[in-house]
Amino acid sequence: MGLREKADRGKRYQWYLAMGLAAVVIAGLSLVFVPNRKRLVSINDKIAKARADADANAQRVTALPKLIAEVKQLRNQVDRYKPLLGPSDVEHAMDEISRIKESTSVSNYAFKTLKEEHRTDCVEQPLEISFAADFVDAMSLIQRIEGMDRLTRMRELSIRSVESASRAERGIVFVKMKVSLFYADATQ
Repeated sequence: MGLREKADRGKRYQWYLAMGLAAVVIAGLSLVFVPNRKRLVSINDKIAKARADADANAQRVTALPKLIAEVKQLRNQVDRYKPLLGPSDVEHAMDEISRIKESTSVSNYAFKTLKEEHRTDCVEQPLEISFAADFVDAMSLIQRIEGMDRLTRMRELSIRSVESASRAERGIVFVKMKVSLFYADATQ
């Protein structure tokens, strides 16, 4: 075997080795690198989504105490309002007004129920009340009716002094008032 034959054989071995190395590189790329690259991209996408979710949750967590404080403040505001009771409570309200009247010294008491008015969210029951009393009792009665545990509104109030020659009747006032009781509409 001559030098040329050895050189030709060496070239063939080099060519086979180059082809084998190319086959190994191609197999490595197709069997290892490309699938792992796809998995790596998928994992990076999942990590990015998890980070975004974590950031959003962190912002929500920091906003939660503010939200709780706002809810408490709004609840306190709502608690200050009187409840809108049902239509069956109107009878109870009339009884309560009668008890208030009986606890004060009034005379010439007159009570009249006017036609109820249906509103968007409730029903308004207007009442007309008139009486005579000394000023202190009259103001007490007015304040206690306004302060009842239901939604009421004073629509009109007229207070005028009663002219009297009698010394005992001085300070007596005549009161005429229109009060509205509001209650929930049973038809809604």
